[in-house]
Amino acid sequence: MKRKYITWTLVSFWLFVVIIFILSLIFTGSVGNISTSNNGNSGTLMSVKLTAEEIIKHNVSSDCWLIINNKVYDVTSFLLSHPGGEGLITPFCGKEATRAFDTREGTGSHSGNAASLLTNYYIGNLNQTINLQSIKKQIKQSAKDQFVPRKGEDD
Repeated sequence: MKRKYITWTLVSFWLFVVIIFILSLIFTGSVGNISTSNNGNSGTLMSVKLTAEEIIKHNVSSDCWLIINNKVYDVTSFLLSHPGGEGLITPFCGKEATRAFDTREGTGSHSGNAASLLTNYYIGNLNQTINLQSIKKQIKQSAKDQFVPRKGEDD
């Protein structure tokens, strides 16, 4: 009888702890630098502060953000279109990439067309808070409208 009471008490305690934890996540509305807010609109908006710590999280080819001249770019959808191949960009995912972009990793400089294309992937300035959903939608549309030259044309 005593053993059943102890087991039931432990199970109840841990169930209570798990419920409290889940409710705290739901009602705080934030995890790390990403927070949800509903500014009177229907639907939830995702706000993200573009800190160096946040950019580091986007360090793989399936989620690639770069910092170039203190501006943050989400180039994920561009990687496969890059005239030199995605392998030239992926080492800089989640990192400061100004020097690499300005010097084409020591092989010259990018064309005006390349700099123009980069603006399509701009999501905000370093340390700025952005609405991630509207930025992602904007980048998706810009990517559809862009011209990417083949290697050797105007890279």
